[in-house]
Amino acid sequence: MREAIQSRSGDFLASAQRLYRMLIAPVAEELQSGRIHTLALSLDGVLRYLPIAALHDGQHYLIEQFALVLTTGAVAARDLHTVPQPRSARRATGLGVSRPLAGCQALPGVREELAAVIRTDGQQGGVLPGVIRLDEAFTAAELRHAMSRPNSVIHIASHFVFEAAHEASSYLLLGDGARLTLSELAELRFADVELAVLSACNTAIGGGHRQSGREIEGLGALVRHQGGRRVLATLWPVADLATATLMGGFYRNRYEAALAVPEALRRAQLDVMRGRTVSGATDTTRGLVDPDEDTERGPGTSHPFYWRPISSWGEATDASPR
Repeated sequence: MREAIQSRSGDFLASAQRLYRMLIAPVAEELQSGRIHTLALSLDGVLRYLPIAALHDGQHYLIEQFALVLTTGAVAARDLHTVPQPRSARRATGLGVSRPLAGCQALPGVREELAAVIRTDGQQGGVLPGVIRLDEAFTAAELRHAMSRPNSVIHIASHFVFEAAHEASSYLLLGDGARLTLSELAELRFADVELAVLSACNTAIGGGHRQSGREIEGLGALVRHQGGRRVLATLWPVADLATATLMGGFYRNRYEAALAVPEALRRAQLDVMRGRTVSGATDTTRGLVDPDEDTERGPGTSHPFYWRPISSWGEATDASPR
C-alpha cells in the first residue's frame, strides 16, 4: 500500500481496503456506537510507517471518519503535567530552504509556507507572530538559538535524508549547505516546544539497528523523545506546493479556529483531498532526488500521495490552543 501511494499509483486501494478489514473493521461498530471522533494509535514495527489515514472501507477513507494521532509512551506521563503556553505568549520560529542547494531542487513552496505560518514585523499575513530564517539565514546556530528562546512553535521546511542504520548519514539540510545529522539533532532539547512541524521528506521514518540492537528512530520520534509536546512528521517525500497549502490550512485550523491538532490536520488534509485550496500541485518533492522526475505529471491532489504523508504525534487528548 505504501509503495503504491508513494509512486502515485491507483493500485493502493485494494491493499487499503484489505488492511481496513484487518485493522479497523473488527472494532468499527464499537467506534460508531461510542461516537468516537479521534483515534489514538500506539503502533510498533512496520505499522508505524503505514499511511493509516488512507485505509478505506469501500466508500470512505479513514481520515473522513476520524482524526488520528500517534502516541508514544516515553513522553505520555510528561504530557499529563505540561501546561500549554497562553495564547498571548505563543511565538513561532520558521526555518526553511527554498533555493537549489547541494544537489537538491529548489522548493518555491517553502517561502510561501513560512509566510502563511509566521507573521513577522515586516509581513502581516501569517497566523502566528515570530521570525523566519530562510536559506542562508537557516544555520545550525539559528536552530539552536530557536531552541533556547521561548518559542512555542518550531516549523522546519527543508530536505531531510534518512538512511536506515546510519545515523551519521541521516541528516537535515540547512540553508547554508551544512548537514545536521540525527546524532547532532539528538543533542537538541525540545522540552519547551508546544508544536514541532517537520515539513520535509521522510521525517517520520526510522529503521535499521544500532550495534546495541535497538532500532534507529526517525526525526519525528527523536523530537518527540527530546521533549516536543506535539510533532507533525512525514512518511515519504512530500509534494512542495501541496504541502505548503496543507500547512497553511493546518495552522489556521489550529490557531485561528482553535481546533485540536489531530482535527486541525484532518480538516486540512480533507481540503487538499477535495481540491478546495490547492491550485496546481507540483511534483517537486522535498528529497535530494525527485523519485518521479522522469515520469509524467502525477494525479490530482485527491490521491493520498499529496494529503496523507503528514502524521500527528502527541497525546491522545489534545487540549484546545485557547
